[in-house]
Amino acid sequence: MSGSSARETALAAAAEVRLEPTSLVSYRSNGRLLVVGDDAALALCELLPDGIEYQQVTSTDRQLSVGGFLGEFTVRATGAQDGEAATYSADAVLDLHATPLLGVEMLPPGYFHCTDTEFPADLLEDLANLTGEFQKPRYFDYDPSICAHAVNGKVACSNCIDACPAEA
Repeated sequence: MSGSSARETALAAAAEVRLEPTSLVSYRSNGRLLVVGDDAALALCELLPDGIEYQQVTSTDRQLSVGGFLGEFTVRATGAQDGEAATYSADAVLDLHATPLLGVEMLPPGYFHCTDTEFPADLLEDLANLTGEFQKPRYFDYDPSICAHAVNGKVACSNCIDACPAEA
């Protein structure tokens, strides 16, 4: 069985398992939105409704990297020519690149990816409702005291890290 078919089989089996949340994870957002993309894609920002406040970060002549989650995103922009870096923080990110900057299967709350030439209505609704406190279920409870990898500081089993679609 190839690696990709094994993954597909595992994901299909996981979809049939009903997971019960162990608790809730809370997020706080003030609605600060960063829109990232090249100069051509950022022209789409004219289509955003007036109620959505945002800051644009261009990737033209710069390398961008994104990290974080709803209420705590950081975008780092490094100049391709001069290597000069700038860091931006926001509550949410709207990524207009053809390929998302975050290459994970499960995008974190507050990260939106859109390649359409017009923004879908559900995306605009989500962006307009970004302010406030939010909660999502926590589906795992990591205990480093029983994890061989964490306890010994040695590379051992990394199955949980490798399998996590959110790169938790």
